[in-house]
Amino acid sequence: MRRAVAVVVIAVLAVLLVMSMFREDQVDPFDVTATLVVEGREYKVYVAEGPEEWRLGYMGQREYDPRGVGAVGMAFPFGRAGRWCMWMKDTVVPLRAVWILNGTVTEVADLMPLDERPVCGFGDTVVELSPAIEVRPGDRAALKWG
Repeated sequence: MRRAVAVVVIAVLAVLLVMSMFREDQVDPFDVTATLVVEGREYKVYVAEGPEEWRLGYMGQREYDPRGVGAVGMAFPFGRAGRWCMWMKDTVVPLRAVWILNGTVTEVADLMPLDERPVCGFGDTVVELSPAIEVRPGDRAALKWG
């Protein structure tokens, strides 16, 4: 009898696990892309579209382009100007954070893997990029959708 109960419990847990993997409301910061244009140069980036995706960012990822679409970073369009802080909790790839306000880069900071200290800047959008991408304060930058 105990064995039968244990088998049923394990089966129910397995079904719940599989169902949770296919929930439609799961957060995925890698399902939308846009083009970041910096001083005329174009780069494909993923777009974190809301608070849950903003929280996740590159956490747990080992590469800049986990979907293989040619992306070199991730944009966080916050929709309003403010002081936005980024951190590297559970993030092992180095990132360059770029704060943008009204189409102009306001600040740039290199973020170190696994560093949980917040690094803050002012803008309405922040883009985390591969450090190989050159961006400077004062550069013109914009996200193009579609």
